[in-house]
Amino acid sequence: MLGCKDNDDLLGDGIESRVNAACGKKRSATERSSTDLPSFPKKRQAHREVVWQHFIQKVDDLSFCNCRYCGQEIGCDTKKSGISAMKNHIIRCKLHKAFKESGSSTGFRN
Repeated sequence: MLGCKDNDDLLGDGIESRVNAACGKKRSATERSSTDLPSFPKKRQAHREVVWQHFIQKVDDLSFCNCRYCGQEIGCDTKKSGISAMKNHIIRCKLHKAFKESGSSTGFRN
């Protein structure tokens, strides 16, 4: 196998100076910036609570959702207020009670 000194004869001295210059220095903060990389939207966490099956989250404003039964808009930002408003709404929602008593699978409001 040929060593680096043998390759210098074949490649020339100009390449060696460029390689050494690139390997020995740290890149500046602007060169290390990740702005060159494409930005990906953050992945949303899945809704694990059972109450989410009764609500449709708005696409344009993720902090609000609509009841599947009566269509009422409820605040559902889990970071700020939690899901207690949704739970309380389902307990009080008359259309949800009617849907549950009928046993129908086609009562969802879209």
